Amino acid sequence: MEIPLLGFVIPTWLVLLATSLFLIYKYNTRNFNVLKDLGLDGPKPYPFIGTFYRSIQSGIGKGPQENMLRYGKVYAEYSGNVPVMVVGDPDMLKQIMVKEFGFFTNRRKFGPATKPLDKMMTILDDDEWRNLRNATTPAFSGGKLRKATKDINECAANLMNNLGTVADVDATFDVKKYCGSFSADVIARIAYGVDMDSQNDPDHPFIKHMKSSLDFSIRKKPFFAIAMFCPGLLPLASKLGFSFFEKETLDYFTNLVHGTIKMRKNADAAAPERQDFLQVMMEAKEMKSAKEGLGEADDNRQRKPLTDAEVLSNCIIFFFAAYGTIGDAMSMILYSLADNPEVQEKVFDEINSVLGDSKECSYDQVKQLSYLSMVVDESLRRYPPALMVDRLCSGDVVIKGYKFFKDLVVTIPVYALHMDPEIWPEPEKFIPERFTPDKKTEMNPYNYMPFGQGPRHCIAMRMALVELKVALVHVIRNLRIPNFTLSSKLTIQPSSSSGRH
Repeated sequence: MEIPLLGFVIPTWLVLLATSLFLIYKYNTRNFNVLKDLGLDGPKPYPFIGTFYRSIQSGIGKGPQENMLRYGKVYAEYSGNVPVMVVGDPDMLKQIMVKEFGFFTNRRKFGPATKPLDKMMTILDDDEWRNLRNATTPAFSGGKLRKATKDINECAANLMNNLGTVADVDATFDVKKYCGSFSADVIARIAYGVDMDSQNDPDHPFIKHMKSSLDFSIRKKPFFAIAMFCPGLLPLASKLGFSFFEKETLDYFTNLVHGTIKMRKNADAAAPERQDFLQVMMEAKEMKSAKEGLGEADDNRQRKPLTDAEVLSNCIIFFFAAYGTIGDAMSMILYSLADNPEVQEKVFDEINSVLGDSKECSYDQVKQLSYLSMVVDESLRRYPPALMVDRLCSGDVVIKGYKFFKDLVVTIPVYALHMDPEIWPEPEKFIPERFTPDKKTEMNPYNYMPFGQGPRHCIAMRMALVELKVALVHVIRNLRIPNFTLSSKLTIQPSSSSGRH
């Protein structure tokens, strides 16, 4: 069948194809004027990919940095056809993350979550999120961290020994591999009571599955590409079996968690009861009162028992979140110290002054290492664990003259804030003195947020900082990290020496 048009005869299939393409184009670009009508400027969006091409060109962190210079502290982006308001104004961020938190409680979801990760704290909303957050907060109390310091010290000593050994025989090595394994050992011990030495057993299934779960290359994880380019297709992709995590990996960690829970339930009643993350989750499932020593817990804050799905989801995601965050942060701090030997020497002197002859670093001593804290803070500014975070607006609200509407995605460009020259002079330079106690007191906290801000900040922030600092104490006290070249290597200090080689 053919259709006459302006004297031409056009095949019906061609008309249908053109009409279909036009309708798809119109549907995919239907929101492209939404933020423009509100007075927001931004990079030009394109069908299907929105403005994501900017991230490909400049990098996920640097794209917003360049856009803020071009369009201002508040501008428009599009994730596919989803409107996104990028907010880099610290006064507005205070409103979004704290004062008007009721409108911005939830995070954006990239498609439907699949079991066993459908009840992760990171994707739960409103009261369900609050109940889980309140139930698990005692696991990260000061009392709990104080008790965990011994295990962290043992894992950190293993890390130091392994780095020293491999540095003596190899010209170069991947320090992130060792830092990641250290983090895995700590998580296994202090969160689940499982003794593991993945540092000396890099082929351990735990490490293999952990690395697999955190490999978000587009070639290996097409679901990641869909989430970035065409988030509207995520529900279909999920139904077709695509996922951020491989089934084999999820099965491994599911069996690990179930096995550990079963072992504890069948343990001898006379055996001492553990007080780790898993135990807190198990008690929250039964609405037990917080045990003595966890401190800081308010029994009235948890409103209902946790479900089996909530316990399992959050035990698994805790593995993934801690492993990647600590491993990456530790690697970048060591990189910064290698590139700034004068800073490294100051840290070395402070550690020796505070610890004296002590072989381990206590929880109280960690808090006395003020210059080390400044180094960690500055490294987290330069290399934040999350380059950006987001919130989902739940209703109409006006902040500083800008209108936010229901279901608007709000992105907070953490890396761009951390590298803003108006806030941080010479932002590319590594200057720990930016974070002296006096300057931190005067600092606007919404210009620096490596762990987020407000009620939805990273729940494990304190644990992460203690873990990082204890590990750094062991490494810096015993190893000199030289100003690196491609052939540089770490050298270990003899135990009888008062200095480092």
